Amino acid sequence: MFRFSWQHYRSHLGGIVAAGVSAAVGALAEGISLVLLVALAERAANRGDGVLAELGPFTLDYSTGVLLLGTVGLVLVGMTFRVIAVWLQARTVISWERREEVRAVRALLDTEYEHMASLSPAELQGVVSHVRYASEGLNSTIKVINAAISFLMLAALALVTSPVTALAMAAVGAVLLAALRPLTRLSRRSGKVASQLEVEAGRMVHDAARGGREIRLYGVQARVLDEFRGVATSHAKAKRHLRLIRGLAPVAYQGLGLLFVVLAIAFVLNVGTFDATALGAVALLFLRSLSYGQRASDAQQTFVQMIAYAGTLDDELDALTTARENFGDEPLGRVESIALQYTSYRYPENPSTDDTLIEIDLELRAPGVVGLVGPSGSGKSTLAQLLLRLRRPTKGTILVNEQDIDSYSRDTWTREVALVPQQPQLIRGSVRDNIAFFRERIADDDVERVSIAVGLHDLFESLPQGYDTELGETNRELSIGQLQRLGIARALVGDPSFLVLDEPTSALDAESEAWVQRAIHDISQRALLVIITHRATTLEVCDRVVRLGDGRVLDVATKPAGTSHAALEPEAS
Repeated sequence: MFRFSWQHYRSHLGGIVAAGVSAAVGALAEGISLVLLVALAERAANRGDGVLAELGPFTLDYSTGVLLLGTVGLVLVGMTFRVIAVWLQARTVISWERREEVRAVRALLDTEYEHMASLSPAELQGVVSHVRYASEGLNSTIKVINAAISFLMLAALALVTSPVTALAMAAVGAVLLAALRPLTRLSRRSGKVASQLEVEAGRMVHDAARGGREIRLYGVQARVLDEFRGVATSHAKAKRHLRLIRGLAPVAYQGLGLLFVVLAIAFVLNVGTFDATALGAVALLFLRSLSYGQRASDAQQTFVQMIAYAGTLDDELDALTTARENFGDEPLGRVESIALQYTSYRYPENPSTDDTLIEIDLELRAPGVVGLVGPSGSGKSTLAQLLLRLRRPTKGTILVNEQDIDSYSRDTWTREVALVPQQPQLIRGSVRDNIAFFRERIADDDVERVSIAVGLHDLFESLPQGYDTELGETNRELSIGQLQRLGIARALVGDPSFLVLDEPTSALDAESEAWVQRAIHDISQRALLVIITHRATTLEVCDRVVRLGDGRVLDVATKPAGTSHAALEPEAS
């Protein structure tokens, strides 16, 4: 347990130590107050106010009032330091959890797009959820340490008060632990099995969600449900055993503890002379220490359950870190040319399938508009993702301005490229936030300028709070055509020199399509545009059209000045 905790939680060792020190001070104050309480009880029984009998090596030569005030003070000190220990524990756990959540999200954001695209939304959310489960492992670790320290402080105080009695009770305590060891071991085993089955059940739900289309298509719902029912039944059985064991453990622990205290007292009484006050104090300290022992045992069982999630989190973060994006440090100016030299691509999640793109040899130059056409599955979207550096070629090279695409820095690359997807995603925020899209360099004037360019300025001004109107993910304010134009405004606001538009007019009305065509024409004068489209009206604005089929470039056609898309002429090879 402690080796695992050291590996995962040592970054917050200071908080763990501080919580342990506070717990030690609190336990010591509590233990001394219990000893004084026994002494006060003896004085009250004897109705005296003189010198108290010796208590171990100590002689309490104080009045009852002073001792009473001292006991109250120690109780308050003990409570204060225990509260401080709890606060430090919560602070340390939340600090670790926040750090790990940030690390997990950073890993998600820095990983290659193709790796992230292979994960389901549930798996992506699961990475952050597993951080919260793993933080319970740290919480349990601190609980075990604090409880163990408190136990040791009370044991040390008992040993000082009456060595013979304390050693006798320590021996009895060892027997108690030995007697409860099988129950503790069984609890750990059941907890580990329950946590593993819970993870497995969660994965099955994720798989069912991802494969929902095929499950319904092939009518295998009953079979999937049967497999899940088997895992769920095993999980329920493991949890039932775990709850039963955990319910029995406190009863057995406290009952046997009390029984062994009685046996220890009987042993001391039979040994010979004894100090009744010391005997009572040690018995009280021993009984109080049992609660700390039980607390440590419970926390350890929780820890065993949580480490399964911590292990899963480690695997997930390792996979994300391995797939981290690697950029160079060369600055990129405006994109002037992009060349694919015998570039092939195969999806990593389907390594046994054929290449999606095969030996693409293509050069694109700015300014200009290039159309990508071809049947579904021909590789249009994959080619666009390669051009945007969202995916890396399996074979071949991609050159930008005659340099390797990977040589450029992240900041300068992302300033020069943009994408207009078929369905732009809104974020929780205002109209202004959705167009600027977290880019702090975008000024309010730029947002309004591109909104005018795509014909949305009057609409945004008419909203209840104008550009500050909250849109959110539900998109109740915009039509499909307006949402598409907002996506174009988002892409244009950064003044990119390379822009990919994926079916930008596929679901637009005549008015929205006219605005989109105008915006495309304007930016094509100063940038390189690649448009994935099936619509003839969109091809009208293209200077060249690349036709794909079965992952290959079938032909590239140019449009002579003043002609329509129907007059596209294949380029000479």
